[in-house]
Amino acid sequence: MINVLNYAENTSAVATKSNNYLLAFAGSLIILIACSFFLLKYIVNFKKSIKKTQEILGKDLVIKYLQGFNFKSNGLVNFLIANILALAAIIFNSVMIGKIINRNEQSNNYFPAFLAMLTFAIIWVFTFNLLVLTIYLISYNVAQYKHKKDLAEELHSLRNEKQLNDFNYPEQIKLDVKKIEQNNPVAPRVLSHFIIFYNNLFKKEMPLIKTYQEYLNQTFKIRFFNESLKIIEDQQKKDLPEETQTKANDSSITSQIEWMKKADDRAKILKETEQLTKMDKKEFNKHYDEYLATVRSQDPLYQQIQKNSWLTYRDGDIEDLFYNSSSPIFYSYDDGKTILEKPLNEFLNEYLENLEKKILFK
Repeated sequence: MINVLNYAENTSAVATKSNNYLLAFAGSLIILIACSFFLLKYIVNFKKSIKKTQEILGKDLVIKYLQGFNFKSNGLVNFLIANILALAAIIFNSVMIGKIINRNEQSNNYFPAFLAMLTFAIIWVFTFNLLVLTIYLISYNVAQYKHKKDLAEELHSLRNEKQLNDFNYPEQIKLDVKKIEQNNPVAPRVLSHFIIFYNNLFKKEMPLIKTYQEYLNQTFKIRFFNESLKIIEDQQKKDLPEETQTKANDSSITSQIEWMKKADDRAKILKETEQLTKMDKKEFNKHYDEYLATVRSQDPLYQQIQKNSWLTYRDGDIEDLFYNSSSPIFYSYDDGKTILEKPLNEFLNEYLENLEKKILFK
């Protein structure tokens, strides 16, 4: 009877250990799969971000620079998360292997499995970091991007290449924020950052490399805004004949209903926009985030400008610029004496031209 009880206890203990190892194996496998997903996705989008940076900035880019990648960016956070997941897989499998060895259970069926996953995780983390570094070095292994040490001379050469008819530029730009917020409550978020940098150029001690990097940052955002806006407008024009044909086939009553529905939608949007301008910052941010999550996520045309933590160049500023891309911008070059007005896209192009002149021809 005692032998039977001992056998039952031993069998139960073995079964418990086996279940524990099974759970540990499943947990380790999940971590490894998540790790692999992060690593692969990061590598693919890291390469895309470099390509887009070089494509948009063109000849203006003369140093190694990746748009949107800095210590505060989500791109860096994702890089750290990918490495942390890989390290978690390494530590977890190492602990499990250590337990099996301490119990002298190397014959356990899970031992080679944990060993294989540990090896895979170690190879993955080294391969990932090596690939990221290799992609970065190869992508910028061109004479054009090797002028960090002689940046001043290179900017002088860049100035000679610019074909500008007018070399005059305003020393200061002033925005009428209250007027701008009536049609676009989020535009000042981005524009104020631009204008502060512009107005303080050469007034404060700032290393040339920092000034140049911010110039690249603003240049990229404005050019990417123009590129994305053109794609959206072209697609809307392309879809217009189909929409017109559909309306022509509808009955008169149906067309009127459709028109009234769109009018109601426009009125609703205008009313909501008016209410947003009266909210405090915290409440406005909440409603603005909801707006982005619902309206833009449902429109495939706007997918390319949505904030994307994997693509370093698609940050919150790009989304803000598209909140109302046709809104009027009120500004002045003479400290508010003369107020000028232009649509957002035209203002940004004019601003970029002035920024180029101020940096390159100062």
